[in-house]
Amino acid sequence: MNDDPTETSVVYACVTGAGEHLLRKKTNSAVLKLKEQGIITEEELAQSRNLNGKGQIDVKLHMTVINTKRGRGDRRALDVTPLLADLGTYDFGEVDATEIHLSLFHAPPQKSSSKYYTYHTKCNLGTVL
Repeated sequence: MNDDPTETSVVYACVTGAGEHLLRKKTNSAVLKLKEQGIITEEELAQSRNLNGKGQIDVKLHMTVINTKRGRGDRRALDVTPLLADLGTYDFGEVDATEIHLSLFHAPPQKSSSKYYTYHTKCNLGTVL
């Protein structure tokens, strides 16, 4: 999560709203369980920037808007200053999420037209929340 908009390869939008606190709490709790079960290591949490300054799990809830790294071995940096000036406070609206996918970060996309990350498992939110 680079702070220099003139040399950016990934642009994220933050998750905000009425359900953010509950979603963050449930997500952090789920990741803690995965860590306790040995599915995710402390090193992987640190590498993915999901630990806060105190070493506690703090998952970064976000939506990826642009990612020039995905599907390539190279990194293509963009100057997103104009994009942020025009759309920096854009409201993407609300979404009712029905499930959470535990994605395999470095795996190739599933063999489908969606090119979505391959997931290890998924959880129906109706059974969790």
